[in-house]
Amino acid sequence: MRDGSWTIDSCSAADITALATALEISETTASILVRRGYTDVEEARAFLEGERAPHDPYLLGDMT
Repeated sequence: MRDGSWTIDSCSAADITALATALEISETTASILVRRGYTDVEEARAFLEGERAPHDPYLLGDMT
């Protein structure tokens, strides 16, 4: 196995706190959401509640 390292993007502490407060979730969970691009409360809520349609795995290469 090849050695690797993780790169964690920085994000706004204010965005994390706002999302954590609005959704009543931990700041750890909120920081993951913010780093994934979910800064809007309603978009983050939809993601957490599973309202978003999942990606079709058959669109990936070599799937039959």
